[in-house]
Amino acid sequence: MKVLVVLDYSESFGGGFTYALNMCRLMSKMSIESVDLSFAATSDQDNKILVDNGVQKVIKDLVPYRSPGFTYKMNRAVRKLHTKITKKSLIDKIVKQHSFDLVYFITPSSIALELNATPFIFTVWDFCHRDWPDFPEVRDNGVFEARENLYRNTLPRALNVVVDSKDLSEKAQKYYGVKKKRLL
Repeated sequence: MKVLVVLDYSESFGGGFTYALNMCRLMSKMSIESVDLSFAATSDQDNKILVDNGVQKVIKDLVPYRSPGFTYKMNRAVRKLHTKITKKSLIDKIVKQHSFDLVYFITPSSIALELNATPFIFTVWDFCHRDWPDFPEVRDNGVFEARENLYRNTLPRALNVVVDSKDLSEKAQKYYGVKKKRLL
């Protein structure tokens, strides 16, 4: 089985990136018969950090998802148009090109919204937007709506959802209808 592990989080975010990087390092060192892991971050800098930390089999195909500034806006517009015309997203194209059987989003990622043709595992770190909707960092700039859209449209489709506590497990079931047997 070929698995793509997606790291869609910037080093500048600190602890979350460090956690995900450590997970990638550990997974890269694992030897599981019949499982072939590849890794991809969404920036050249983060792909380099993966390689510098000994992570094997890093592909750079996801960089267009988070290219900075004008390039990002143009890439996003082209991706949306391409998806509309061909009914295939960039992530679907990459998965098919490399013959991946499964995608594991090791960080919460909006890229999962575009994945249509391949099973995936999705990681949730928190539901703070639901717990504290009155906080300015959640209320302002559409953060609540963006998180709600992400979770509402990915968690029910995910093969499995990775959470780190019983509390998050219960909330995933309550808020988004995720079946307990699909929670890891």
